[in-house]
Amino acid sequence: MRKTTIYLLVLVSSFSYAQTRNILNSIENLYKEGKYKEVTQQSFQIPPDPNTTDSLFYAELLALQSNAHYELSNYTRAIELANQSILYTPNNEGGQNLKGMMLFDRAFSEYSLGKYRTSYESVKEAESILTTLKAPNLDYLLSIYADIAGTAITYGYLEEAEYYILKGISVYKENKSKVVADKNQASKEVLFRYKLVELYSSKKQEKELVKQIQEFSKMKNLRRFNDVENLMYAVSLNIVGDFYLNNLEDLERESALLEGGKYIEKALTILDKEKYPKNEIQFKFNIAKQLRYSKEYQKALFVNKEIIERVEANDERLPFFHAQRGILYLEQGKFSEAKVELSRMITLIHRGEKLSSDFSNFQPSEELHHTGLLVEIPGIIQKHFPEHRDALQLSSQMYVIGLQQFKNCYRKEELNDKLKSYYHLAIDGILKNGSLKVGEMVNAIENIENRLAWKEFLQNRKHTKEILPDSIFNRELQLRKEIVQLRKKNDSLQIIALEKQIENHREYLQKNFPAISSSIFNEFKYENFQKQLNENTCALKYKRIGDRMYLFRITQDEIDVSPIEFDTTLQEEIKGYIRILKTRKEDLEKGNNLYKKILPFSLSEFEQIIILPDDILYHLPFEALVDEDSKYLLYNQSISYASYLVFANKKQQNQTVEEIQIYRPNYSNKITNRSSVKLNGAKEETEKISELYKTKLFEGSQSSKSFFLNKSPDAKILHLSMHASINGQHPELSYFIFSEDLGQKLYLEELYGMKLQADLAVLSACSTGEGAMDDIKGHISLQRAFTYAGVSATVSSLWEAPDDATQQIMVSFYKHLKEGNSKSKALQMAKIDYLETNQEPSLAVPYYWAAFTISGNTTPLDKNSYWNYIGISLILLIVFFFRRNLRKAFKNS
Repeated sequence: MRKTTIYLLVLVSSFSYAQTRNILNSIENLYKEGKYKEVTQQSFQIPPDPNTTDSLFYAELLALQSNAHYELSNYTRAIELANQSILYTPNNEGGQNLKGMMLFDRAFSEYSLGKYRTSYESVKEAESILTTLKAPNLDYLLSIYADIAGTAITYGYLEEAEYYILKGISVYKENKSKVVADKNQASKEVLFRYKLVELYSSKKQEKELVKQIQEFSKMKNLRRFNDVENLMYAVSLNIVGDFYLNNLEDLERESALLEGGKYIEKALTILDKEKYPKNEIQFKFNIAKQLRYSKEYQKALFVNKEIIERVEANDERLPFFHAQRGILYLEQGKFSEAKVELSRMITLIHRGEKLSSDFSNFQPSEELHHTGLLVEIPGIIQKHFPEHRDALQLSSQMYVIGLQQFKNCYRKEELNDKLKSYYHLAIDGILKNGSLKVGEMVNAIENIENRLAWKEFLQNRKHTKEILPDSIFNRELQLRKEIVQLRKKNDSLQIIALEKQIENHREYLQKNFPAISSSIFNEFKYENFQKQLNENTCALKYKRIGDRMYLFRITQDEIDVSPIEFDTTLQEEIKGYIRILKTRKEDLEKGNNLYKKILPFSLSEFEQIIILPDDILYHLPFEALVDEDSKYLLYNQSISYASYLVFANKKQQNQTVEEIQIYRPNYSNKITNRSSVKLNGAKEETEKISELYKTKLFEGSQSSKSFFLNKSPDAKILHLSMHASINGQHPELSYFIFSEDLGQKLYLEELYGMKLQADLAVLSACSTGEGAMDDIKGHISLQRAFTYAGVSATVSSLWEAPDDATQQIMVSFYKHLKEGNSKSKALQMAKIDYLETNQEPSLAVPYYWAAFTISGNTTPLDKNSYWNYIGISLILLIVFFFRRNLRKAFKNS
């Protein structure tokens, strides 16, 4: 982070211009001279009403005192005064400029107090204000871009970091003449070059990293660097050296060790050690690291000891220094010495009262890299002491507090490679060691992984056209349409820019429409989920970590976990069985073998199974597995799917469905490509559905993308009888085909921006459940996009099922749904109906019926209306008999 002085703004005040200027100049001169204590002692009375005519004047005075307190390390007081200054900033160009500047300055004090997430939010708010101004303080704005990029790099959001760095460079080039240079600070060219070195080191791009440091060297040779610029250059050299040491396994080891040492030594040579002793210590930490990798343990310990003795007791880097010492002892087989250092490391990370010996009262910090220490070191312990009881206990404890630390630092709702690595190390370590109860692990996994999906589902479901103006209601959808075009061009940086706009738009909705945007993430608790299950229901959650798949089995009164070796052989076996299902064949033996491997227990006591798949299991219809009785699971269990437990079997009030919206395009015979062939059974399918339910049919010109976008937010059931095109390489570019017109494609990306309230969407189209696995986002498919958009349950297909089979199964599904069955039961019965109707062996293989799956909430849709119908009928029948008997009584009298 970077601290700057306050720049005077044009004042509008009841004081004379000269008076206010003199007062502010006098105090600012004291500040520039470093007389911070005198600045804090300046007394002036602040009016109680922030809306005073002279509010900007008072905001300026408070800002100067806030910054002076920061320089004196009075961080709490600095924050208080910064907040007061922000309160007095008027809503005009000058006031908002100062507000943005003070938010950024406040962030420094928050950071110094270890409030890293709060500090980051202050910086982001500062950016959102300054970027809207016609003439923002460019020095601050550019520093903010660099700061956000640095934080993004720390947390592993590297594309976001690159976006802000390139944006900063672009803004600087366009406004170079307007930027006020400070001879005591780094120029913006040097600042952003330094950030590029950080970025490419984190991205592990050696060639680009070397190129950036060479450009940095050229800059230094062309002109004399000031102290801050020279420091940034030295730090950059150290970063390059550290890159080589951290990537020895991916590079030629001996060469990388030499390169790493060369850059670090050069950094030490350039560094002004008297002015920047803390940086010298950091560089020597890397020297000790190089000695460790060279197995020169005694030299490494000597350097490490020197480092620890030189730093102050409150130095925030001490946990890392003691961790290094502990690792050096571990690698020499000295566990007792290592335990002392690692215990010291944990104590330094701990933020509560005195830490107990078993770490049970551990309170995490907000430093993400502390997570890295806590989840990476246990692996080193177990490697060197695989059978040492105390060592294994320590590693087990570290995994548990590492997970605590991770949860306290995880500031966003979407994991990236770095965060996922830390998270998986903690989860895998705990599960292998049995350090926590299985239920607690389920809670941790659900609460970390489903945060974004659940939030978007709730918010999209609550946003209604009746409350929001059309322009606001459709804002995100319009941005998503623009993202589609950028995805086609593979313009990742501009996509980030639009995603930022979407993020700002959602924040705007939450602030200005609290009634419909009150959806916050509700903590998942497995005990509450179990209460929703009946005794005949079992949920099976799969979680892949590396070459191991963990299977959690959750029933009404039990929860346990089974590890499955998910090696290449098993993965190929699953892929092979899916290929068999898709090619109109069956292999009962292979189906049974796979059943035994991925379902290592009997399911015979359960009638309903909820599957939460992971990885390639998303593409496998479990109904087509073969049980111990050589029968497809379809015959004994109704099976549904969900991406997260929070979406499965969620209690909801049954809705009386008054109308189904059906979209049935009429495709032209002129089109010859596979995805646009005319749907022969669609007409008959929708006509038969209309006999069961009241329907609103959109066909021909009405079955258009624009009609769907306009009408679908009001629907309770959506039925799309049409073709879809799946893009395996870029799944967000998969789409529904409303007609052969290019403008009639509804992309998966656009679905993310829709606001739907439907309790069921039936995607009677080919391969709508098929998608692609993304290491970060998980399974991406058209079906899952409907969930994000707010739809409670979705019927989709895993492959292109034949038209006739689709028509029979869909109609039968609605019939059983009408009878009051759960969605999963209705689909199971529909498939069995198909098999009983089509007993010809060639038509009974899974290819024809197994593709269709139900995901999400399985509760009945129309149960209330069905039983209301039965109840009303009984009442009418009773009245009829009562009246008939009454007439007989009158006649007989």
